[in-house]
Amino acid sequence: MHVNKTYTATEIAKELGFKSAIALNNDLGNRKIQFRQNDTWLLYSRYADCGYVEIKQEVLDNGKVIYHRRFTQLGRE
Repeated sequence: MHVNKTYTATEIAKELGFKSAIALNNDLGNRKIQFRQNDTWLLYSRYADCGYVEIKQEVLDNGKVIYHRRFTQLGRE
């Protein structure tokens, strides 16, 4: 088990047999695990503090902020 490794939605989707990260994200949305806000998927409060994801912020040269979500080992399970 890779405790410190994080996983993209694409990696998790492939592992679970989804066709894409979009399909995985839509499934998690339908299950009320996450929701989409401002072009970003966020976990509902019930799951937000469980350690399932890590969010990293990137500021582009033009000042736009992008958030990268990666699943932790706990979130992968």
